[in-house]
Amino acid sequence: MKDELLRGQQVLLFPGRADQQTGPLPGAARPAYTYLVLGGLLGWADGAAGGKRDGTITVAEVTGFANKAMALQDTRTQEPGFAPEGAGGESLARGVGLTEPDLLDLMAQSAPAAPGREDTAATQQRSGEFDCPAGARFQNGRCVGVTVDCGSGLRWEAASRRCVPEALAASPSASPALAPPPAAPAPAPASIAAADVAPYRPAAATGACPYGDLAACTSRCRERDAESCFSLGQMLRDGDDVPVDDVKANAALRSGCEAGSFAACTDLGFQLQHGRGAVADFDKANTFYRRGCKGGNAVGCFNLALSYDKGRGVERDAATAAQYYKLGCDGKLGSSCLNLGIAYRDGDGVEEDQAAAVRAFEASCAAESAIGCQALGVQLNAGHGAARDPAAAASAFAKACKLGAARGCTYLVVLYEEGDGVAKGLARANDLYKQACDAKDGRGCRFLGLNAENGVGMTADEATAAGLYAAACQMDDSAGCTCEGVMYDSGKGVAQDQNRATTLYRRGCDGKDGRGCRILGTRAELGNGTPQDSKAAGRLFGRACELGDAESCTSFGYMHDEGKGVTKDMTKAASLYQRGCDGGIARGCYNLGLSYWRGEGVAESKAAATAWFECACKLDNGGRCLFYGLALETGEAGPKDAAGANRQYLKACKLEEMRGCAFLGINLIDRIGIDADAAQGKQLLRQACQGKDKVACDRLKKEGE
Repeated sequence: MKDELLRGQQVLLFPGRADQQTGPLPGAARPAYTYLVLGGLLGWADGAAGGKRDGTITVAEVTGFANKAMALQDTRTQEPGFAPEGAGGESLARGVGLTEPDLLDLMAQSAPAAPGREDTAATQQRSGEFDCPAGARFQNGRCVGVTVDCGSGLRWEAASRRCVPEALAASPSASPALAPPPAAPAPAPASIAAADVAPYRPAAATGACPYGDLAACTSRCRERDAESCFSLGQMLRDGDDVPVDDVKANAALRSGCEAGSFAACTDLGFQLQHGRGAVADFDKANTFYRRGCKGGNAVGCFNLALSYDKGRGVERDAATAAQYYKLGCDGKLGSSCLNLGIAYRDGDGVEEDQAAAVRAFEASCAAESAIGCQALGVQLNAGHGAARDPAAAASAFAKACKLGAARGCTYLVVLYEEGDGVAKGLARANDLYKQACDAKDGRGCRFLGLNAENGVGMTADEATAAGLYAAACQMDDSAGCTCEGVMYDSGKGVAQDQNRATTLYRRGCDGKDGRGCRILGTRAELGNGTPQDSKAAGRLFGRACELGDAESCTSFGYMHDEGKGVTKDMTKAASLYQRGCDGGIARGCYNLGLSYWRGEGVAESKAAATAWFECACKLDNGGRCLFYGLALETGEAGPKDAAGANRQYLKACKLEEMRGCAFLGINLIDRIGIDADAAQGKQLLRQACQGKDKVACDRLKKEGE
């Protein structure tokens, strides 16, 4: 019977292949494979072969558990197995229940013993079901009460069961206190949210290994040097002169975190969030973000804030998100200050306070956040939270523009055109860009090229623009290469040359310009200038998305939505739409809203769908405003709100979405959620009908026109 223990059949469990070397766990005489198999039979291996815990240990489960543990030891190539092949489902033990320990903690339990102590039966104390070192006892599946002489400069840390450097021991008093979050209902998501930041890389601590020296970092990490483990983890994660190995990277980051590198804690959280080297797990990711934050790592605070803001692994809680954004901002992280300012500006999780928003945006801008400077300029130009100051606004927009916020450049152009807060004209701005370009700043050449192409502050000259983009590209400004490619693609300022354009897009993409990858992806998807290849398009959109191109995340999500060039995966599509929306792409927010509306890839929720439609609307997309208005008027997401619907229809109408004009006009005539105004209603219907909206034209006929 299948539920009986193995009987009458021989199964060989072996610790590795003939060409592989076996040995003990790190720092211990205990044989690694034997120890892991015994632990596996006690229950550690239950479910290790991909199934659920059921109290029965199979051949495949105990072998899989041993393999997973072996993979965490970066000095060992040992692959346990069994024979014959078909014996994996046979049962070896039943009714066991010890929970699998953290495998990295399992390695740590093998820390070096005191000099002279031998790991023999004569020196061990029998306790319960397992042999533990003398003076310890077996409890809850592990040896407790272990003490170890770690040697000079190290001490045994009971909480982590590791030898840690004395100088890197974390001080409990150094952790910032966080007041319990106030109880508050979760409001809709913020209209703007900074994208998930890349893992943090601080300067190496004194005594740490030189970054890039694999041998030195491996050696120093084995000695539990926190920053060396952090550097080793980054090298393995990023493939810096070594093969990428996320499993080993995670092991190194975990060691660094335990030894006191709070940036390593945050990086490990980032790995776990994105499923690198382990199954994606927001709960565990948040645990390490929280640990990093408590140790003073601003990125950890910010990523934890995003989890509360987006409801990733926790219930969405805007008030708690705001608290963690503040901790990140206190650590001078620009993106955290930006989102804190947005929370104050919109009253999301905190009481609306425009002055506090200005202060947060100022801090964000000071930390070189382009969008933070842009947001500050908007507040100062509008007089929100401070007296209107167009000159200060122009300064903020100029910095935003220089840092790469395209809309900041646009806002600055408006002030120069109107002479509002600055001397009228753009000559001075272009002079500054030229100075930067002459000083071999590729970005300065690129921005000056943009102005030359669009006639901003100078006569439009496409040939000059193409030359400036070429100069930027030669200065290794990858975005400049992409801009030059666009010129060759369209034949603007240069002779049209599709092959040259493709080469430049590829150079931009290889230089980590997401837009270059996105354009290549679009060309592959449509067969424009290259053979149509949906699979190649998917790879390129995926790369561009990883480079932070939010539009590409949305396009990659759509490919998973439709199963074009990739496996159809509605869950992944929704996740990618989320990333697009987080990056300010209205289409991403809208598609995410549709996912929630239809229950595709996420649990159906009209309320969540409506919130994301609202986000799309706030990103100035008329069609999204219209859909949000419909949800409010019909009560699909909760109590009907005709007045709120009319406000969304008005936004849609102003954004030239004619159906929005039509619906608002009808409600004005029928007095739905608004005071009746037949004349104004008919005027809106005429406007919509001229825009070829059938609903508007039909209603006008009913009104006798």
